[in-house]
Amino acid sequence: MLLVTAVSLWVECRPPSSYLVLIDAGSVHTSIYTYRLAGGGAGEGGIAEVASCELGQIGVSSFASDPQGAAQFLANHRCLREAVEQVPLASRSTSSVLLGGTAGLRVLRLASPHLAHQILGNLTAALSERSGGMAATARILDGTLEGRDGWVTANYLSGGLEGGQPRGALDWGGASSQVTVVAEEGEEDSRVEVAGTEYPLMARSHLCYGQAEALARHRAGLVFGAYLAANRSLGAPIALEDPCLPAKASLALPLAALLASPCTNYTDAAFIRAVRQLEHETVTLFRASSSSPSSPSCSSTVAAAFQPSLCSSRYAQAEAEVTCLDPSSIPPPTNATYLAFSTYWYLTRGMGLGHPSSPYTVHLPTFDSALASLCSSDLATLQLARARGGWGLAQAKVAHDACFQATFMRALLTTAYHFHSWGNITFVKRLGEPPAEVGWSLGHAIASAGQVEAGPGGCISLPVFLTLLLASLLAALCAVCAHYAPKQRGSSSIRSPGLAPGLAPGLAPSLAPSLTPSHSQPLHSTSALALHSSTPALAPQPRRCETHAL
Repeated sequence: MLLVTAVSLWVECRPPSSYLVLIDAGSVHTSIYTYRLAGGGAGEGGIAEVASCELGQIGVSSFASDPQGAAQFLANHRCLREAVEQVPLASRSTSSVLLGGTAGLRVLRLASPHLAHQILGNLTAALSERSGGMAATARILDGTLEGRDGWVTANYLSGGLEGGQPRGALDWGGASSQVTVVAEEGEEDSRVEVAGTEYPLMARSHLCYGQAEALARHRAGLVFGAYLAANRSLGAPIALEDPCLPAKASLALPLAALLASPCTNYTDAAFIRAVRQLEHETVTLFRASSSSPSSPSCSSTVAAAFQPSLCSSRYAQAEAEVTCLDPSSIPPPTNATYLAFSTYWYLTRGMGLGHPSSPYTVHLPTFDSALASLCSSDLATLQLARARGGWGLAQAKVAHDACFQATFMRALLTTAYHFHSWGNITFVKRLGEPPAEVGWSLGHAIASAGQVEAGPGGCISLPVFLTLLLASLLAALCAVCAHYAPKQRGSSSIRSPGLAPGLAPGLAPSLAPSLTPSHSQPLHSTSALALHSSTPALAPQPRRCETHAL
């Protein structure tokens, strides 16, 4: 009975799965994903996305003026509560909650390290209170790590790790851009191990080249250009033409907000003083219905972002971050397929160029045609529903930013990353079966899975199994000896000294309950009782017992 019980416990039971509730705290959005890391038959590596929830287009870094607000926003949101509820109680001792801050928090850390640290501390405390007993922490991800994890996700979901040529990964967010691919000889700058295989990678991350920070640089650059054109002076009111705005559109923005980011930290001290003198002024950006031939185009204005000498002389360079992209430092793309996700997917979908649920390719001439139409449309047409001949960009901010974003995306892929043909770029949002979001979060979960230890569960360890096995064998041996001992004593006239008459015949009934454990007794108590009860009867006649047992 002990042997059967030990084998069934050791072989049949499974430890509970471990989970990771991962919060992607981007610069312009926040999402929560729940991953099952180990056990439960999740497939290769035991990794599966079991739930996801979007908190909206609100980045944690946007709470810079209210450090406690970020923690309250997250802790009280239904998405966090639902994510925690997805984790079974038996799994929580080996599961965790992680908030990973990406480029938005890296920018905030450059602007105010103390403030970034305070926000992370508040978030960790709030998550710990709402984690249901799971370990909780909040930290900022390095840009190269973000790119590496995105590459792991893209290949894990697309089958690029199952043999053949792995895919490249193109990630474009609100504050940074990443390009990651298996490195050619001499180009390796990081390595990653997945499922026992190590991959050399070229992973490049550029802060300030995400769509939101790039737009801030563009608009601050318009002010700086006006300052230079006015013989290094700046006066109110400030009204400037922006060639990337929709025709007949205008936009009023606080001057101080345009230069609040470390990405717009100019090296020209006189310009900074001029801005501070007018920091309460508003900048009006506009685009006339028709521009003169001498007016700069949106594409020529955007091109300045990819001139490394101009960039490095104009903006203060940050430590441990690359804030000026040098196209000559990026090797040309390989012949691999590259998966483009995040803003790449959202933007091309917004331009009506792809399928809402399936991966798709957009060839460069097709994109250029759509770009020309987009940037020549007025604000009303951009906001008009597609069914009525418009672009369906109902939100004013989306419509105002669309031409710049599309123009910058083209320059990023062609000028910076050297994709002069887009035939090997596939735009994706979700992949796999069941589908999971393509981004850095799943790749981070896969890397974390190798560090997860199984929980205690209801299983027994190998040492305990062997102990029970040995006890079972000893109990069986004693049962055999007890079975033959009464017959031997009944047929022999030899008695051991000191053995009371009639003792042996009464021994067998007393042993029977000890060698037949009832269901109501614990296993360890039964084996101990059997060994203790049989030993005195066998001791006076060891030779006879051993002979009959053999």
